[in-house]
Amino acid sequence: MSLFDDLYYGNINISERDVADGSDEKAALEAAVAAENALSEQLPNDLKPMLTALVSAHDLLLDATSRSVFEIGFKYGMRFAVAGLSDDKNGVDNSEDE
Repeated sequence: MSLFDDLYYGNINISERDVADGSDEKAALEAAVAAENALSEQLPNDLKPMLTALVSAHDLLLDATSRSVFEIGFKYGMRFAVAGLSDDKNGVDNSEDE
């Protein structure tokens, strides 16, 4: 499938992508996982469901925020593309009527 097919059919999932080794994102992800695991080990069993709920809620918030930012960026990108392809310069049609 092409990018256009993926866009048309809604097959793009921004949360399913690779994280580059050595990137700041990879380091932050590893630090978060290590902190979660360390905290989980220290918590008594009756408090572990609260940590799981917190992590799940954070994941949902991050997903919603990422989608929102993606949509905003996509809309701006499309506006730039349309403006670049348009004959209309600065909102003024300079073509002469025939």
